[in-house]
Amino acid sequence: MAAKPVKPDVPKQTPSDEPKQPPASGPIANPPEADIGKQRRRRDRSDRFTIQPGDIELVTVGTITTVIHPAPETPDAGLVREAAGMPNVLLEGESDSIRPVGHDFGTGPDSKHRASSGEADTRQSAALLTEPTMIDPATPLPILPPELLRRYFCAEQTDTRFRSIARLRQSLWREAQGYPCGRYVDAHGRTRRLGSRLTSRVGQTGANLVDPTLVPLVRQAIAYREVGAVIDTARLWTNLLTSQALAFSLFGPLLQQPALATAVMRRLLPDLVSEVTDVRFEHSPGRGHPGFTADHTAFDVLIRCTTPQGRSAFVAIELKYSEAPGGIASPVRPRYDALSRTAGCFRDPDAPALRYAPIEQFWREQLLVTAMLANGLYEDGRLLVIAPALNAECQVAIARYQAELTSNDPAEMRFQAITLEEFTTALGSAGADTIAERLTHRYLDFTSVHRALAETFQELPPAT
Repeated sequence: MAAKPVKPDVPKQTPSDEPKQPPASGPIANPPEADIGKQRRRRDRSDRFTIQPGDIELVTVGTITTVIHPAPETPDAGLVREAAGMPNVLLEGESDSIRPVGHDFGTGPDSKHRASSGEADTRQSAALLTEPTMIDPATPLPILPPELLRRYFCAEQTDTRFRSIARLRQSLWREAQGYPCGRYVDAHGRTRRLGSRLTSRVGQTGANLVDPTLVPLVRQAIAYREVGAVIDTARLWTNLLTSQALAFSLFGPLLQQPALATAVMRRLLPDLVSEVTDVRFEHSPGRGHPGFTADHTAFDVLIRCTTPQGRSAFVAIELKYSEAPGGIASPVRPRYDALSRTAGCFRDPDAPALRYAPIEQFWREQLLVTAMLANGLYEDGRLLVIAPALNAECQVAIARYQAELTSNDPAEMRFQAITLEEFTTALGSAGADTIAERLTHRYLDFTSVHRALAETFQELPPAT
């Protein structure tokens, strides 16, 4: 799910599954020159891995192996990409969950209803060229032609490969259900069709949840949400890509059935979870409280539990679906620095990389985990990140964050990452077969996308 904002400096954003402006490169999106050099020299001294200019590092997370290229000692984003063997174009796929103060949040594309065919082709090509380098997965995802995306009202200039496929999947799912296409309203009040949207009338029926019987639970969670918690109800009901709806679909059944929650979480974190006692959505122990992170960082879901040793514990969950981690640098705050140094899990707690996209959100959330334990609210706890295996941007960000940790031991680091596929498998194994099948069909089965693409091949005129 989209990152929780840092407040009061940065207000709440619409998550990155919304259409949005291409991000800018430069010193905001990249660490300063001296800091990048410091990171590389620090890594060169590490006994974990040695990086020299031109080397690469292979990191496996879930079912995906990502290739991490070292950045040259320059603040210029284009040079960074050239050194990594990538095209020198704008960095793509950044999340808009954290933006500078003054941004008109909730807006999407700039001034046009729909780009012309040529513009869309160019923008789509630019977006696709900026994907992270990775080893091909067992089931590769295709690059979708603009004409196919336009046909289903899914041609968005800044979509990553995974997000464009996820958006088309949701549009095809919507059509298969017989739901009309919803509309998107931009910053100027103009509307256009968006295939990954439901109409408000259909959305209010709970169609965006994998189980409409969850509607009363979701409405109660909205009504009794914590002070300061941000739940965009319009997006929740109508945006087929939003991970906020996915969070309720994944964890709503666990809240309804404590025995199921215990069975699932025991399978995923057997060393930490013995019995689940509560499930909370959009949770923070104290937004803005100086005793924690003194900001409004929050978790998508918090699961309270007891450990096999009988200790009080929690699992703080960050959920992502189609979004790509990103944003601007975290503001300089002494509280962040102090918590980073006392966390005891970072190779260099003062590393600039921790404070920049794409991993600064994970860093802030881990600082909140640290503060919760330091304040004695729980005896044990862990940050758990869940993302689809094929969302390459998320998997690269996870791998980069793990490279900043001193160990791969989730219990010691209080950090763990699993795939969305692993979570749905655990649901099915725990007896929730129907929910697991619905989640897989809706979010992870791209058969309809491959079929639509194959039909497009047949429609293309023969080469002359």
